Amino acid sequence: MKTKLLSLFISLSLITNAQIYVKKTATGSNNGTSWVNAYTDLRTAITAAAANSTIWVAADTFFLPTGSRSNSFLINSKSLNIYGGFPNTGTPNASNRNPRTNFTVLSGDIGKNDAPFTENTRRTDGDRSDNAYSVIGITLSGANSYTINIDGFVIQDGNAGNTNNGDDGWGAGIDYSRNANGSGTHNINVTNCIFKQNTAYKGAAFNYYMYYINVGYVNLNLTSNVYTQNISDEFPVFRIDILRTQ
Repeated sequence: MKTKLLSLFISLSLITNAQIYVKKTATGSNNGTSWVNAYTDLRTAITAAAANSTIWVAADTFFLPTGSRSNSFLINSKSLNIYGGFPNTGTPNASNRNPRTNFTVLSGDIGKNDAPFTENTRRTDGDRSDNAYSVIGITLSGANSYTINIDGFVIQDGNAGNTNNGDDGWGAGIDYSRNANGSGTHNINVTNCIFKQNTAYKGAAFNYYMYYINVGYVNLNLTSNVYTQNISDEFPVFRIDILRTQ
């Protein structure tokens, strides 16, 4: 069976299975059980979430930690639903969620030192040398089926600028890889997001990489997103690379 890349439009539910809350300014128990007790760090919430959980994230700017440019908001071999665009005041709920006014920013500017972005900004600029290679990483095995919903975020400031080291040069905004054989189906849905000010060697906004895959399906759905000020040596928005499918 050949690997197939399919595209379709779907309606996403805002709640499935376990509900987890993230609010950067929350002052409660930091366990994700309510807005009062929300996790204050999105990476912590993603790591702690059980498969098929839904994560609601209130508007704010979330930076990746110092220490390694390989850090990302990483989804590793589990299905998740992650929604931004909730207000960070009052009582956020599905009815007052608005990603275009309640900006939920995921930033790869680890050092918080990027100069204002212009048409001349490049991956080799000194102030971008400490930025994360990829803001969001999605790594899924081929053996199982997964569904990933990412909806309502501003994904910015990634710098996949390393031309000599594989993934470090691809997918500054989102880097998705399926790197093992298996019959599992992967549903990757990215909706209502803004990709901006990402720089890369290839695929500044989004990279899709499959290696040694001979069975299974990937349904990649990119719907109602905005792409602006993404700059790379090649493929400024998307890079898709499929090797040895059969």
